[in-house]
Amino acid sequence: MNTVERRLELLKLEGIGFNQVEIVKQLSQKHGCSDRTVYYDFENRASWQPTLQQLSDHEAILLKTVNRYEQIYGRQVLGFSLEPRSLLSWVRLTSC
Repeated sequence: MNTVERRLELLKLEGIGFNQVEIVKQLSQKHGCSDRTVYYDFENRASWQPTLQQLSDHEAILLKTVNRYEQIYGRQVLGFSLEPRSLLSWVRLTSC
């Protein structure tokens, strides 16, 4: 179960915006494994990510992704309208 938890957290941290080096450092310390183990997860993610995230239905994946981006976009628009300083995060979000 430790491997599954580590890989789920890897995906979460990557989605938040952490870079690979930061993720490796954090996960190797938290899960008591070597840096190489986490790098191996990155190298072989094509073999485990689809299974872990149940990515077999391509249409459902597309719909889920579009929905997620719409939610992120809506949250950013609301945040920007409430606080002008959030312009920097808005630029980061839209420049990807």
